[in-house]
Amino acid sequence: MRWVGILVPAVCASRLFGAEPLTGCLAAVQTAATHGAAGRWTESERELLGIIANASGGTGLCLGIAFANMAVLRQRRGEVKGVERYALQSVAVLEKGGPECEIALARSLQLLAEAYLAEQRFAKAKEVLARLENLPTASPRDRATQAGARALIDANEGRGQDAERQYRTAIRQWEEAGEGDSLSVVPELSNLALLYLHQRRLTDATPLLERAARIADTSQEASDEQRLATMTNLGVLYAKQGRWPAAAELLRRSMAIDEGSTSVSASARRKLYETYALVLRRSGQKREAKALQARAQALLPPDTSSMTVDVSEAAGRRR
Repeated sequence: MRWVGILVPAVCASRLFGAEPLTGCLAAVQTAATHGAAGRWTESERELLGIIANASGGTGLCLGIAFANMAVLRQRRGEVKGVERYALQSVAVLEKGGPECEIALARSLQLLAEAYLAEQRFAKAKEVLARLENLPTASPRDRATQAGARALIDANEGRGQDAERQYRTAIRQWEEAGEGDSLSVVPELSNLALLYLHQRRLTDATPLLERAARIADTSQEASDEQRLATMTNLGVLYAKQGRWPAAAELLRRSMAIDEGSTSVSASARRKLYETYALVLRRSGQKREAKALQARAQALLPPDTSSMTVDVSEAAGRRR
């Protein structure tokens, strides 16, 4: 799941109060947001929970943004149900706030849509996106996030051309927002490349996956799973192209990340192990490949998601 960033109060307070300094509850949320953006998530969460406790029962802008910030912290930790719970609370509060809260409401709905997409609850995500279309988009960043979410739904519903168009729109909006080389654009780069891989458009997929892997590899904000996932996807592509040494090197580096991390999900590990096992078999290392395949099978059932590359296709189903 994407980390969309802490929703600082200035998102809509600046429109209400101009250059006036924030005070009271909004100032407290600003401080908590700053701590979260700096990676001090425990401190930020403690401050936000205190703000929520003191403001419970209210219907104001501050409470809604505090709930949204809590959703972002849960998103950063990969706790999808926590994102959904706090985003729903934020939406419920901000919906009562009128036009002055529309920008903050849009950000909370974006969080909710991404939670539903992470759970593959596409119908629910589609409902949320329909609500977003009736709200003002504050920036290219907001438009990028919405286009990326819409593309995932289009891809799930089999509308490849629409998905491609939406992914391209999202990438362009990230670039207009000045985030074309940031971690923000990586989901759209990766998802568009995976769409091309399923269509066997390997040449089109290559620059997208190489760009995504470069960004994730150099970003200080990237998690171990983000680095591992982008490198594994690129390894799949290189294997499909018959670039076996390049694939093996990428996957070897991915294994080093996996072995040194405690935060990589079982699904990401399984995809890595299966892909690397295929490459090892291709290079004649059958014993090592068999051991990795056993590790993969012990984790999860096979991933049948339409947006996951079938690694058995990487060598034309060669075993």
